[in-house]
Amino acid sequence: MKKIYFLLFIFNFIVISSTVRYVNINSTTGSAPYTSWATAGNDLQEVINSSQIGDEVWVAAGTYFPTRDPFGNPSPSDIRDKTFYLKDGISVYGGFNGTETSLTDRNLNTNITLLSGDLGDLGTKNDNCYHVVLFAANIASAIGVKLDGFSISNGFAVGTVNNNVSGNIVSRLAGPAIYFINGNNTISNNRIYLNSGYSGGGIYTSNGNNIISNNEIYNNKAFYDGAGVIVFQGTNTITNNYIHDNTATGDGGGIYAVLGVNNVISKNVIAKNKAGISQIDTYYYGGGGIYTEKGSNLIVNNLLYENTSNYMGGGIFLYYGSNKVINNTIYKNIGTRGGGFFTYLGNNYVKNNIFWGNINGTDNQPGADYKNHNDWPAENYFYNNLFQLPQGFYTLANQNSLYGYPNNIFQTNPGFTDEANIFGADGVLRTSDDGLSLLPNSVAVNYGMLTDAPSDDIRGTARMGNPDAGAYELMGNLGVAELPIHDFKIYPNPAKDILNIETNNKILKVEVFNLSGQLIITTKESKIDISAFLPGIYILNVKTESKIITEKFVKK
Repeated sequence: MKKIYFLLFIFNFIVISSTVRYVNINSTTGSAPYTSWATAGNDLQEVINSSQIGDEVWVAAGTYFPTRDPFGNPSPSDIRDKTFYLKDGISVYGGFNGTETSLTDRNLNTNITLLSGDLGDLGTKNDNCYHVVLFAANIASAIGVKLDGFSISNGFAVGTVNNNVSGNIVSRLAGPAIYFINGNNTISNNRIYLNSGYSGGGIYTSNGNNIISNNEIYNNKAFYDGAGVIVFQGTNTITNNYIHDNTATGDGGGIYAVLGVNNVISKNVIAKNKAGISQIDTYYYGGGGIYTEKGSNLIVNNLLYENTSNYMGGGIFLYYGSNKVINNTIYKNIGTRGGGFFTYLGNNYVKNNIFWGNINGTDNQPGADYKNHNDWPAENYFYNNLFQLPQGFYTLANQNSLYGYPNNIFQTNPGFTDEANIFGADGVLRTSDDGLSLLPNSVAVNYGMLTDAPSDDIRGTARMGNPDAGAYELMGNLGVAELPIHDFKIYPNPAKDILNIETNNKILKVEVFNLSGQLIITTKESKIDISAFLPGIYILNVKTESKIITEKFVKK
């Protein structure tokens, strides 16, 4: 009983002591405990150090440089050991102007909060810090941290002797922007760019349970592996990120995932990354977009386009492990052995994907979309995919056999909305007008296999019935009905003059498309005047605070 009371005491202490602490680089009136904008500190590390388990640290716009090493020393023997060292159990948020009272008041695009590793001579990377942000907790007691809403740049992880932090070996060769070890961590809503190191140019995590979401990770470099993201061991969810223009000399230009348990890589746009730039040691490398090694990985609802490898797997390189590759659009990737993807040992289930325009030498050469290792082939299982070459090109001799699995489509244009404009008219990926979404007459519509298919697509649009192949579900695959679906209803349907939208959630945007994919009207209103529409079937796309809902309706 005494133990129970003691635990309750500890729990209540943590809840009661949780608070928000404030940082503003321009503050001249800061005073501990920094619990208002008026008393905000201007030293981010000092406020972090003052925080307790459960606390949040809110950081106003500005440029912040590390001032101490992980042990609190302001004058370490190696100045490059300075870092923003996160205290276990706290959450750190950027993107404020210094007046907000709620996290939802932030404007991340306007209030740029930059954590910079550009120590010493500005613009000279050789004296930049090894890790801009570091978290390393003891594996037996780690809680974890959250890092949300920052720009992080100019880390340079090229060093020699490792550090030992909380019983962990912290390499000076990895994670120049973000280096996390152990704990349950969330890295979200950040821009991570212009960092370079031996491994893990943008993000490096080791062990723990990590959620990496809604980040833009770009223009980072790895002189070995994992230019954008490295996740080593642990269980990792990498979702809704835009990972582009990163370069790795070895494996994994975009993502490098090794020995993970039930990793999920979903709803990302992974574009124009490069890997396998040159031969290292006696090995050849690849995985311009994604490289996985051993472990178990679900790769689902991603768009991979224009990634390159001078060697294996322009889009994806699967090495060993148990992998599911489901409902991805793999487009115009380039590799000398497998433009779309390359497999080497392991077991891979490949379902409901679109492979189109990938190049292995040329876009009509065997291996353009897929190649298996000749001497150590993987066991691959193919269901309901769209491949770009004639069926007769997929043979053992060409190292791209489909092993007789039925229900794949060959050499048939998938019917994208606008290949020439991948971003669409709004210039924003993962929205309704994306160029690699599907036209209503696409052969990929309703072609996917239901088993293992995701419940929604890369944009959050629901998949109903047999899913479409690829990352995008055609808006309007739902039936014409006047029925409430998940607290949502449109009526009357069919309609003549006014179409009503009924939902418990706040409507952010309403779009109406014709069946050719042309945008007819955009509004935020729940009553839509359709009196001028021509009779026929239309597609309604409604974005609310919590979901995106797609329905068909009929104009009488």
